[in-house]
Amino acid sequence: MSKRNKSCQNKDWLFDQYITQGKSSGKIAEEIGCGASTIQHWLKLHQIPIRDCSSSKLKPISQIIENKEWLYSQYIIQKKSATKIAQEIGCQQETVSRYLHKFEIPIRTQSEEIGGDRHPMFGKHFSEESKQKMSLANTGHVLSEETRKKLSKATSGANNPRYGKTVTLEQRQKQSESMKKFYREHPEVLIIQSENRIGEKNYNWKGGISFEPYCPKFNQDLKERVRAFFDYECITCGKTTEENGKALSVHHVEYDKSACCHGKPVHFAAMCHRCHSKTNFDRERWEAMMHRIIDEIYNGRSYYTKEEYKKIKLKNI
Repeated sequence: MSKRNKSCQNKDWLFDQYITQGKSSGKIAEEIGCGASTIQHWLKLHQIPIRDCSSSKLKPISQIIENKEWLYSQYIIQKKSATKIAQEIGCQQETVSRYLHKFEIPIRTQSEEIGGDRHPMFGKHFSEESKQKMSLANTGHVLSEETRKKLSKATSGANNPRYGKTVTLEQRQKQSESMKKFYREHPEVLIIQSENRIGEKNYNWKGGISFEPYCPKFNQDLKERVRAFFDYECITCGKTTEENGKALSVHHVEYDKSACCHGKPVHFAAMCHRCHSKTNFDRERWEAMMHRIIDEIYNGRSYYTKEEYKKIKLKNI
């Protein structure tokens, strides 16, 4: 094989000659001693963008991208992505993004970038066979604890794309109206979602313990003694009964409904509706946190005795 053909087969070399240095195929052919058609042949094989005759004397990349009007036309008018532009002129996507910022050209959001007909799945639908395969592939798949920690760390704090951002009242209202409209038009979706979350199908299923009865000693009087002990404020966020809009919930710290009846140590916590709803998830963490608060701040106690509560009520008369 001749030396000139070996040069053409080197994609990086050919890319540098044709794209980076802006040489024409005729000029490259002249320098290495072959025909222009041979250069054109290898440009196609390497999938290097071929210029038309009007742009055969193309400038180097640095001079192309430094042209604000050209970049504006590519990105805004022709609506090409930064990645697409980078591929066409032979540079990194980060380089294109840097010049977009430099020229203060408005950057599109991700949803704008791949929205509508620009989305790779626009107009396409998965077949029932494909849906079944994806369902089988994901059924029973459980992430390892190590993977969970990595994912958590990668999206926590400043790493989270929503960090420091809040949803405005107007946005919340739009989202609410959008969901209401969707469910009005597709009432069958609610039925399907409900059927897929009932009983053992629910991701938070604990063997049916929610149907177990509470100990009879866990009555209204005990609940009031717990609320009074925590001064009618949520143990975690400090929300009052008035702010909660109803009586504070009384949470079983050990998650044992029969705790009052078997004589074992039992702890309770007064909680607002929002905080209490969170305790159904990551139970071990919540139990440890509640115990620490009760032990360190309340000396291990979580409710008044009947005698103590009676004295407090008399004082308030």
